[in-house]
Amino acid sequence: MSVPLNAQRLDVRESKLTKILMILLGVFFVPIGIVFIFNGIQGGKVVPLGLGAALILTFVVIFFLMTRATSKGVKYFSESGIGLAGGGEIAYSELRSVVDTIAMRSATKKGLWRTELRFKDGSAAWLIPNKISNFDEVHAFVRGLPCEQSQEDARG
Repeated sequence: MSVPLNAQRLDVRESKLTKILMILLGVFFVPIGIVFIFNGIQGGKVVPLGLGAALILTFVVIFFLMTRATSKGVKYFSESGIGLAGGGEIAYSELRSVVDTIAMRSATKKGLWRTELRFKDGSAAWLIPNKISNFDEVHAFVRGLPCEQSQEDARG
């Protein structure tokens, strides 16, 4: 499988907005959650304790999901293959298909949720538009890859 477009390396640049929003969420949820937990324990009240635990648990779940999405991401495209954010590089010859996953953005409008690069071994790498600052350039490159291209609904 030959490299599409040109043989230069194309880096997938992660958007800074995602990191900034995660930091702001942590700065807000974690201290307030700790204060609620502390007040709930001191006052013997269940509501502040539960609310504090819910705030911290919500932050942990969102952090886990964002970390997972980042680790399954693509770091770069080079003449030899696709560099993964989790480490390693996969040759273009191992690429089976590119699948755009479409989700509802509002009650009437659909939008691209993520692009999956699926490999012959069953693994996949993700390109999430909101997390990539040069997504248009990356998506155009991916559209030029010589493999099966398809779309699917996020609901399965």
